[in-house]
Amino acid sequence: MATIRRRGDSWFAQVKKSGVRRSKSFSTKGMAQKWAIKTERDIELGEIGLSPKSTGGHTLAEAAKRYNTEQGHSFSRSKMEHLKRAVKVWGDVRLESAQQVDIQKIFAASKYAGTSLELALATIGGVVKYARTVWLWEVSEQPWHDTSNAMKRRGAIKPINRRTRRCSPDEEQAIASHWLSNVVPHSVVPFLIDTPMRSGELAALRWDDVERKDANKFIVTIRERKGTKADDRVPLLGRSGPIMEGWWASRGNTGFVLGADQGLLYRAFKKATDAADIKDMVMHDLRHEGISRLFDAGWNIPQVAVVSGHRSWEHLKRYTHISAEDLLFG
Repeated sequence: MATIRRRGDSWFAQVKKSGVRRSKSFSTKGMAQKWAIKTERDIELGEIGLSPKSTGGHTLAEAAKRYNTEQGHSFSRSKMEHLKRAVKVWGDVRLESAQQVDIQKIFAASKYAGTSLELALATIGGVVKYARTVWLWEVSEQPWHDTSNAMKRRGAIKPINRRTRRCSPDEEQAIASHWLSNVVPHSVVPFLIDTPMRSGELAALRWDDVERKDANKFIVTIRERKGTKADDRVPLLGRSGPIMEGWWASRGNTGFVLGADQGLLYRAFKKATDAADIKDMVMHDLRHEGISRLFDAGWNIPQVAVVSGHRSWEHLKRYTHISAEDLLFG
């Protein structure tokens, strides 16, 4: 059975038939469909069969390179950096024979920052899982997970202090007043507060995924959302609707709504906050502010989750800013 779906600027095709799995990315849907038809036929004819058992020759560097080729278009900038740094440290490790003790020894001999270790090991685990399930390599992500757990117990991995920085209305106004970019519109700031999607999700948004329901009323589809890899339909709230209306009226032939990647958004935002002399604020704080405002306005968890994409209360509760005193004294 073939599955074909769009991922970023490319089309990802995967064939599963008779226990055989093959996948590849293409620049057009037509190319992906032709490849899928040919691959299914080759499997039926026996020209493509189950991969032989690995003989221990795959390194993390080899796996990461192939993984990046097939999946890199959907990576966030931070995930890409974690993968690059991890390959520098563990790139020569043979995945089929990886052991927890060896992974820890290599880390101890490197200059890798412990604060990033958990994310690095989680990223490697994702690569190895992909190699096992998609390429059918005889590898396991368990040694990497075991290493993460062991190093947490040793204190080498510290608990992540999640940011709670909010953006006040005065700070929002100051950012707009000091906006310097001619490429990224300053309206992305109120847009990402009122409809608190991730900046990478906005950068990747295509006009094909924008539904205009009425004047200033839109629903957008966020493809393969982080955390679930599911497609989410999200309503544009507050100022985001009129902002999208303006973008809609002036849209050209480009496939993307903004025509600016996430890196450009980051740089434009930082220039504005620096010019406004606003300290300790990053673009992702706009999402925190927006979700917090929804809870402040009385939205319940399922309603907020439709917009934010969170699937658990554990991840959402840090946006509520509710204390024991709030409940006791009202």
